Amino acid sequence: HVDKYQEADHDQHSRELHILSGHSDIIRVAARVDNKRFITASDDATAIVWNAETGCKECVLKGHKHPISCLLLLDPQTPVVLTGSSDKTIRVWDLSYTSGDHSMQVLKEHCSAVKCLLKLDMNMFCSGGADICLWHDNGTLLSRIPRNEKDRESAITK
Repeated sequence: HVDKYQEADHDQHSRELHILSGHSDIIRVAARVDNKRFITASDDATAIVWNAETGCKECVLKGHKHPISCLLLLDPQTPVVLTGSSDKTIRVWDLSYTSGDHSMQVLKEHCSAVKCLLKLDMNMFCSGGADICLWHDNGTLLSRIPRNEKDRESAITK
């Protein structure tokens, strides 16, 4: 009888808040932007900024040519978001100013799909795929580590 009570209690406290519709393919990642907004990124090559209270779309970020596989809020004080894609690019979006139809910056140094983004200390972030790139927060490439020795030798000689 305890199981039935817990199940009934769960049903009383669970309710649907909003149905979010906007993406046309699988959502790969979601992140909190601030206390009132969150962002989702999808295989439809878009990212959507949502109002968490109303469930309404605030902005659709378009520009990638292939699915978005990762995203990163660069600085919580200024809502700058990075999106990484299988189109081999990282796009930089300032959510304070963008209408969603263009990014502030496009980073094109990856040799394959961008699979992950990670914020580091000291105004840096890194991105990974077949290679690993270390970036300054302003988008300057600081270092690139290729996946294999052949690629590493050619990167050093450039």
